[in-house]
Amino acid sequence: PGPTLLEGLLCQSAVGTPMRAFVERLSLVSPEECPWKSFLPKGCRDRESCQAVLMKAREESAKQLGELGESSVLGRVWQLSRDATGCRLVQSALDKAESDEARSELSAELQGHVWEALHCPHANHVLQKAVVVLRPEGTDFIIHEMLQRANGPVLASRHKYGCRVVQRLIEYCPPDQTSELVDSLLKDLLLVSRHPYGNYVIQKVLQHGKEEHKQQILASIRNDVPGFA
Repeated sequence: PGPTLLEGLLCQSAVGTPMRAFVERLSLVSPEECPWKSFLPKGCRDRESCQAVLMKAREESAKQLGELGESSVLGRVWQLSRDATGCRLVQSALDKAESDEARSELSAELQGHVWEALHCPHANHVLQKAVVVLRPEGTDFIIHEMLQRANGPVLASRHKYGCRVVQRLIEYCPPDQTSELVDSLLKDLLLVSRHPYGNYVIQKVLQHGKEEHKQQILASIRNDVPGFA
């Protein structure tokens, strides 16, 4: 037999329907308050069983998504990237794309959304994947959009998701490509270095940055050891 309407809706929750709210509210209403509750499938009449259906639906959805290819993602990259299951689909499509042109076509749909993506618990992973699999020049739009924001690199480096994207850029892009981004960071070196997330970004600069940037960091540390301690 095919899935029930509720199971179908639960499955769709992987791409952003309001079924999570439904699950939360379901256990708060009585049959008197909500007569239609008794018409739900027996396995979906309380919060626990409904969550079990949701988990099963998510697993099935993830399995189906894993079988889909690049063509199923095109035109929906940004929409999917903001969802826990959808972002995995986009990452898989980027990994499995047959050419650099195909990967560029997918990542182009993220343009204009970089700042929002690096703050998103799901889309930040898609940005990271794009940095890893694209040719360096293909990631210019990420750097450009970050630099367009006032103090953008510093703010991104101090964010729990954004710092990961900045680290991947420094790690995978040539130093000349990230030079302006790093220059922006070093203007607030102490602020970034002492931050719980930002310090990892500065460590990446010391590992992969230009020699002049490394020397600038080391000189700042020597001149203010207590401040960096």
